[in-house]
Amino acid sequence: MTETSNFTKFQIANAINPHICFRIDVYPTYYIDYISGEYVTFDELEEIVAKNYRIWQNLRSNVKPGLEWENLSKRISSIREYFNAITNIDVDEISYQVEKILIERPRYEEGKKIFNIYISAPIDRDSEFAKIRDFTQYYLAVNEEHIDEAVKCFVELNKEPVKIGSSYSSTSPYYHFPALYLLRQDFSGYRETKEEIDTNLINPLALRCKELESEVQKNSLELTDFTDKMYGKLQTNLDNKANEIEKIKEDIEAWRTSEINKFKNFETVYKDKLTYEEPEKLWQERARWSTFMTFVWAAVAVGSACSMMYFAKELLQAFYDYPIHESELSAYISKSFILVALISFMIYMIRIIVKLVMSNSHLASEYRQKMALTRFYRALLANEIDVNEQEKLIVMSALFSRIETGLVKTEASSDIEALLSVITRSTTGIK
Repeated sequence: MTETSNFTKFQIANAINPHICFRIDVYPTYYIDYISGEYVTFDELEEIVAKNYRIWQNLRSNVKPGLEWENLSKRISSIREYFNAITNIDVDEISYQVEKILIERPRYEEGKKIFNIYISAPIDRDSEFAKIRDFTQYYLAVNEEHIDEAVKCFVELNKEPVKIGSSYSSTSPYYHFPALYLLRQDFSGYRETKEEIDTNLINPLALRCKELESEVQKNSLELTDFTDKMYGKLQTNLDNKANEIEKIKEDIEAWRTSEINKFKNFETVYKDKLTYEEPEKLWQERARWSTFMTFVWAAVAVGSACSMMYFAKELLQAFYDYPIHESELSAYISKSFILVALISFMIYMIRIIVKLVMSNSHLASEYRQKMALTRFYRALLANEIDVNEQEKLIVMSALFSRIETGLVKTEASSDIEALLSVITRSTTGIK
């Protein structure tokens, strides 16, 4: 959004609420039963601060704790003035400005920036706030000094009533009067009069209703104006989109005609795919197996060579250490003959294993070639490249011919290849 006009309250709230929220933390000495930790939006924070500021204005705002709400109210008003002046909604910039005004660094939680606002004053969200408010009225009627200390003492005595006796005997008014007030409440069975109920409950509620009515009317006008603007934009966008949709329809129809023509050739291609898909899978599987066996036999060759060398060493050492006289040993067998025989046996075994390695490597290579040839042939069919019957015969002969393992020599032709030739000729129609 880059409009030159200011944004409405709803637009700003919708933009920042998913990313920024606030939490009011009241120091324990100022509340009796308040559950902190509730996250609120900026609009909710503004309403809470305004309500509490009005309450302390009616009591006495030029001393603490009324000054706390006055200072916070000024900072909230500064943030609202900043919101009313912005012409571009940038959440990061808004968060930076809020941080500067509140002088509070945010913390991150679940992708949101949380601003903790600490305040040393009672809050109306305390379920026992009415007691604090009534006591403050009572205290101001008899003494206008040390209101902050008196409120904290009253809160402490409500939390720990056992301290009432010691506080009652204190010479300090802000200790004495809270205890006296609580004793008066307990022993006299005091109840609020109709005038006090009107002053403390009915009149504030009536005033709040009028403020809400005024706020709703203001928001209604903003919403109506915003709706009119958006309707004009939407109508223009709808007209543009209608023209785009007509063009898209034409493009889709042309694409549909082209795809239908392509699809007519898919049936033949699909049949050919089914014909060669299973052989390709088999060759791929055999190629993997042959590759695996190549590494297995290579490992066996290395292991066998090492084992043979070790056992040959041990055998020769045991043989030469045998307690037979040299003349008696040479009468039976020559040491050189034993050494040559062992080396020949080792070479023979290693040759067999190497042959198995080479055979499996050769088979894997042949299977991959057949798989690649199958894919190439299927690609020719998929791209509608004409393959005549003679060429098809050559391809099928190459695909299904016998694979030499390299272990046993075979003749140039066999009964299987002759049968394959007959089947190929019958499938391709060549006589």
